[in-house]
This record gives sequence, C-alpha cells and structure tokens, in this order.
Amino acid sequence: MNEFVDMHVHSKFSIDGMSTMEDYCLIAGKTGTRVICFTEHVDFNSAEKNLSIVKDNRKQNFVVDDYFREINRLRKKYGSLTLLSGIEFSEPSLFPEEFALW
Repeated sequence: MNEFVDMHVHSKFSIDGMSTMEDYCLIAGKTGTRVICFTEHVDFNSAEKNLSIVKDNRKQNFVVDDYFREINRLRKKYGSLTLLSGIEFSEPSLFPEEFALW
C-alpha cells in the first residue's frame, strides 16, 4: 500500500497560508494522504522581506492555544489521518529568548 505524507503544510495560521487545516484534511481524504504536518511560521523578524516588501511578522495572527485546539479537534474528527504539528522559526539565532520558548 502506498502512503502519501505531506510534512510541510501552511494553513491560515501562517502568514502565507491560504486554506484552513480542515480544508487540508478534506483534500487528504480525496488524495490518499495519510499524514499531514502543519508547519506554521513563527517569525519574529521585523525586517523580513517577501516580494521586496518588509513585513513585521510580530503582528501575525498566530495564537498557540488556538493552533493546538484546532489540531486536536481535527484529530478527533479525522481519526484515520495522522496530524502532526511543527514550526518554521525564522532566524532563531537572532531571537534566542523567543526560540527558547518553543
């Protein structure tokens, strides 16, 4: 049996995600994906450039409790899927105190 795994997915919890976590769960059911890792951005770099535009990522809408609440809700609802959580932390060497929290 072939098993599909996606280990780097950004949902609306990330600044560059366009879909909800549940959207990905629904797509997984259609594509045969069995494992999804929601790898959200947790950035503190206020000078990061994206398309030559400086973004202040400290203002992103990432609330840790909401993130884990949604993953746990979906784990119960889509029990045949393995849902993992991860972070994509921008430049941890510049933010040692914040990085230590994770």
